[in-house]
Amino acid sequence: CHDATSVTLDEYQLMRPRTAGVPLWLMLAEILGGCRPDPDVMAGAPMAELLDLTAHVINWENDMRSYYKETRDNPDALNLVAILRRTHGPEKSMAVAADMHRSAVAQYVVAERPLLAQADAELQKYLIALRTVMAGFHNWFAGSERYRRS
Repeated sequence: CHDATSVTLDEYQLMRPRTAGVPLWLMLAEILGGCRPDPDVMAGAPMAELLDLTAHVINWENDMRSYYKETRDNPDALNLVAILRRTHGPEKSMAVAADMHRSAVAQYVVAERPLLAQADAELQKYLIALRTVMAGFHNWFAGSERYRRS
């Protein structure tokens, strides 16, 4: 079992997009949204980058919002903020995580632009679905009891 003391930031950034359930939500968005993007576009590097950024946007917010509850009983819970605490200290770790989240959002917008420019109707629907999933998670994190500090 891993915790914040046994995983580096680089390792966490590689594993988190694949272990947090985001790929499942994106698959459901594709199916439920009736999106059928071109498989070659979906398999390409630009889309892989966009999907990783989608996961980072969702996961970094999740980690920031759940940090206090997750670390209450286990200070070394596997969480972005807990990992950052090792190198940035407890005072700055949340701010660094917030910067990483803002950066992921900005990178997403840049990475999405060329895909949107060449998108057919199906890819446009899928890209809208990605934004909808991110917005939905943000709303869930903001309103769910699970993410309240107390």
